[in-house]
Amino acid sequence: MPTVISDTSCLILYDKLGMLDLLKSVFSSLHLTEQVAEEYGKAIPDWVETENIKNQSGYLELRKVLGKGEANSIILTEELANSLLIIDEKRGRKIAN
Repeated sequence: MPTVISDTSCLILYDKLGMLDLLKSVFSSLHLTEQVAEEYGKAIPDWVETENIKNQSGYLELRKVLGKGEANSIILTEELANSLLIIDEKRGRKIAN
């Protein structure tokens, strides 16, 4: 199964619906960047893993056209092998392809 990475909006939407645990039942694990966890603004469930990105120059380049969470999530997807990104922003999806 791929490593699943989420941007902030996914967490916020599922939390508003009271269905954050649905992500746990669908994916064996979920990864976030520290920036996404900060943007989320709530306690991160213990089954969610947070990580820091390494490619800061790539992040800064993406920040010219995307928000912090989207840019971080795309970079983390590039850094982790066999990964799948959950992102809702159209521009972010286009760039991530």
